[in-house]
Amino acid sequence: MKSLIFLLLLFPTLLYISCKKDPPTLNDKIEGNWRVTYYGFYFGGSPDDIENALSLKSEGANTGTIWWAEHRAFEGTKDTVRGTYTLEERANTLHIKWGNSHLYGITKAKNVGIDLSQDDLTLTYPDTFGGGTILIDTVRAVRN
Repeated sequence: MKSLIFLLLLFPTLLYISCKKDPPTLNDKIEGNWRVTYYGFYFGGSPDDIENALSLKSEGANTGTIWWAEHRAFEGTKDTVRGTYTLEERANTLHIKWGNSHLYGITKAKNVGIDLSQDDLTLTYPDTFGGGTILIDTVRAVRN
């Protein structure tokens, strides 16, 4: 009888311990909608008449979908580019495969570095300019 009582008390304890939630991964932390506050592709930051947004949706352990939206008020146009990504968490890098894009900057980047602190996201990626000079461009965003 004592063994049965012991097992009945032990089972709920083990069940509670085993159901503890795992800490969030980097993929969990970057998921969501982001308002771009700085886009280094425009040499000194985003022009006032261009609004950019970024969305990331986790679709597995280290994979997901990424969207880049660009609204140019002076032209009255809005473009959205979709892609898929694989996250290399140890290196804080997104490997992105973009869909067809006529835009420049981040929508051409294949490997993007991630720096996340609280609700501020910074993405960095190599870009070429002019005669092949390599620049490191930056996108900074805050969570919506």
